[in-house]
Amino acid sequence: MSKINEFLKFEKDNNLFDYQHKGVHFWALIRFGVYEYFFLETKNAHPDSKNERFFNRFNFIKFIPEQIAKKSFIKKGDLFVSDNNIYKMIDNKRIDPYIDFFKYGTFEAHNHTVFSAMLSNDIIYSGTNDSWIIFKEYVYCLFNKVLRKLKLIKIPKEIVKFLDILKQKNINVPMNYEHHILRSIFCFKLRKKFHMNLVKNKFKCIVLVDHYNVNHMSLCLAARELNIPSIELQHGIITCQHIAYNFFDVAMENKYLPQYIFTFGNYFNDSMRLPNGTTSISVGYPQMDFSLCKHKGIVQDEKQIIFYSQGTIGDKLSILAINLAKLALCKNYVIKYKLHPSECKTWKREYPHLVNEKIIEVLDQPMNVHELLASAKFHIGVNSTVLIEALAFNGTVFVYNTSHDEIEYMADFIKEGYMHSFEDENELLDLLANGPKNGDIDISKNLFKSNAIKNIDHEVKEIISRS
Repeated sequence: MSKINEFLKFEKDNNLFDYQHKGVHFWALIRFGVYEYFFLETKNAHPDSKNERFFNRFNFIKFIPEQIAKKSFIKKGDLFVSDNNIYKMIDNKRIDPYIDFFKYGTFEAHNHTVFSAMLSNDIIYSGTNDSWIIFKEYVYCLFNKVLRKLKLIKIPKEIVKFLDILKQKNINVPMNYEHHILRSIFCFKLRKKFHMNLVKNKFKCIVLVDHYNVNHMSLCLAARELNIPSIELQHGIITCQHIAYNFFDVAMENKYLPQYIFTFGNYFNDSMRLPNGTTSISVGYPQMDFSLCKHKGIVQDEKQIIFYSQGTIGDKLSILAINLAKLALCKNYVIKYKLHPSECKTWKREYPHLVNEKIIEVLDQPMNVHELLASAKFHIGVNSTVLIEALAFNGTVFVYNTSHDEIEYMADFIKEGYMHSFEDENELLDLLANGPKNGDIDISKNLFKSNAIKNIDHEVKEIISRS
C-alpha cells in the first residue's frame, strides 16, 4: 500500500473527520500539516507563528486604518477574488498569473478573450488577511503563551484523545501540538465570522487560490452557509499523491473545501479523489495560453540544460549541476541554474559553492520561467510545477531521484513515461546523450486546456446562473 493510501485509510479507520471542538472539525484544518510529519517521519520544533514574527515588527499598525476602511465600505459585485500574493514576472510586469486577469485583463494585448462586461465590471479583488483579524490572533497567541507558562490551560479531552491516536500511529507531531490545534480552531472561528460579514448579501461567487489553509477554509465554509458558490483555481501540481485533493471516503462531504476546483486540464481531474460536494472542472491556465502564443515557433536549444532549484533540495541539486558541468563530455552544453524566487536573496550564503563557479550561469533575477521552457530542450529538477509546464513546451524532463519522499509528486509522470528519473550526474549525462526525447509522447493538451480565460468566463457564469 502506498504511503498516501495508508494515511487515508488511517484517517478513515479512526474517524478523524468526526473529531471537533467548539463546533470546528479540526482534523480538516491540520491534516495537510500532519501528513507531512507522517510522510517524512520527522521531528520538528514547535511550529513558529508567522503572525508573531509579523507583529513583532509592528508593521500591522500602518495597515489597520486602510483595511478597516476597505472592509467596512466594500461594494457589491459578482465575484469576490481573494488575493493570494503569488507573483511572477511576465512581460516585465510583476503580476499574479492565477488571478490578476480577473481585475486587469492581463492578457488582452495578445488577443486573448477577456472577461465579458457582465463580469469584468463587477469584480471585487481583495485580500482576506485583514490586519485587525491578525492582531486579534496575535493577542490570543500571547495570552495563550502566558497561560501555558502558568499551567492554567486545560486541554480538551477530544484533543487529548486525538493526539493519542497520532502517537499510536507513530506520527511525530511537534511538541505542544495541542496548542497549535487550539490556535487553529480559534483563528478559524474568528475568520469565519469575519468572512460571513464580509461577503453576506454582496457577492454571487467567491474565487480563491490554495484552499488548504485556515483562512481560505473558513472562507469556503462561510460561502457554503451563505449559499454562495466558491471556486479554487489550481496553482500547482495536483496528483494522486497530494493529500489536499485526495480523500478515502468520497461519499462524505467536507464543507471546508470549495464547491468547485478549476484545473489546468483533464489530467489533474483524474488525479483527485474529492469528497461529495466538491467538483473539478478543467478550464486551462491563462499564463500557459499567453506563453505558448508568444513563444510559438521558437526552436529549442538542444545544448542548453536548465536546473530548477527549490529551498528544500537546492543544496543537493546545485552540487549535482556542478558535478555534471565538470564532466568532460558535458563541455558542449550550456548549463543554467534557475533559483526559486525564495532563494534569490540568500543563495550566496546557502550555496557558497555556486558563487565562484564559472561553468554554470546562476539565474537569480525575476523572470518569466516560460521563456526558459520555450528556449531550452532539457529541464532538470526534483518536485516542481515548472517540470510539468515544461511538457507543454515539448521539453524533455529529468527528475533527480534524491529520495522517494522528495519526488512523490513526480512519481506518476515518471511511471507513465512523461519524465525520466536518474540518481547521479553520470546517469544524467547518458540520458542527455542517448536517452528519450519524448518522441510521440504528448500529454500537453491533457495537461493544459486551451482558451483558459474564455473557459473560466463561461464556467463562472454557468455557476452563478445555477446558484
